[in-house]
Amino acid sequence: MKPLLILNDIHLGVVRQAGTTPATQVALRSSLQSFLADFLKQHHDKDLCLLGDIFDAFTVEIGEVLACCRTLAEWLKSSSGDLILAAGNHDIGIRNDRLSSFDVLCEILVGRFPSRVHTVREGLRSFGNIHIIPHCMNQNLFDLEMEKARTLEPGFLLLHANVDNGFCENSDHSLNISGEWLARLTRKHTILCAHEHQHRTFSVDENANKVFVLGNQIPSSISDCLSHGVAQKDGSKFAHVIHEDSQIEAIPTWQRQGDFEQLDWQDLAETSARFVRITGTATAAEASNVISAIAKYRQGSSALIITNGVRIEGIAGMDELAEHTFESVKSFDVLQALCDLLEPREVIAVKKLLEEN
Repeated sequence: MKPLLILNDIHLGVVRQAGTTPATQVALRSSLQSFLADFLKQHHDKDLCLLGDIFDAFTVEIGEVLACCRTLAEWLKSSSGDLILAAGNHDIGIRNDRLSSFDVLCEILVGRFPSRVHTVREGLRSFGNIHIIPHCMNQNLFDLEMEKARTLEPGFLLLHANVDNGFCENSDHSLNISGEWLARLTRKHTILCAHEHQHRTFSVDENANKVFVLGNQIPSSISDCLSHGVAQKDGSKFAHVIHEDSQIEAIPTWQRQGDFEQLDWQDLAETSARFVRITGTATAAEASNVISAIAKYRQGSSALIITNGVRIEGIAGMDELAEHTFESVKSFDVLQALCDLLEPREVIAVKKLLEEN
């Protein structure tokens, strides 16, 4: 077995609406592709696992798929390692009659390298002591796969889900591994979890194996540059390697210092940072001045994303509010909203009707 390099949540093909221009949207997507290509050139001595959300959406522009395919094909030709492609929540739709960009990538690479490319798109799959559960269509299916994992030999359990997040317990688009499940599974396995973009490591208790929330490796938004909404000075991102001796190594991939800057709207100095969050406070009468200052700053800046986080009389900046609203609309679960209004017996009846149709 070779060391296993894990990358996740790169979100190739992303289209950021807030804080960008058409030109910087293109530059942002290009920077993500360049990161993947350049980073993999340094790791020809390992196996590679892409643990979900390599693309930002179910379908992205075909050029993004082809660029990623070329990068991974070059890595496969230059190394002797195997490639594991596991599905994340952006890779699986609510219907199974259409191919996602992730599916297309899988089919192309499996066709070219059938003995070395392995896909994990439905259900638990093991590679020695590496056990992987991809994103599932709903939480119940995910729970069933985790139950199967309890019967396996001790090892590493790789997941794509939120970790002990009560806010997403009823969302099938964004699955959750609860505290109870963590306690059960860490009796046997070390857990490495993709999906959340900020990294952390913890143990459920002193007798449990560790839980590694991997975080993503490269930011594609301002929120990616923040830790729980706060710009900590030591902010960094990591790729992770599982070595043959079962040690887990964190490899730095991005440092916040120098690439992320917060500037007050009344003192917009030049910066080489690619991610800029404009902050400060203003009165309602100054709102138009804020907008004008930020627009002028964007015209002369080469930053990939510049967001408006200025608070105007207690209201969040318009760019950040727009981005939050847009993401909320994209992830809104209509069925769950309906179920929240119904009695339990009515929920069962509705779901039964949907299954029948």
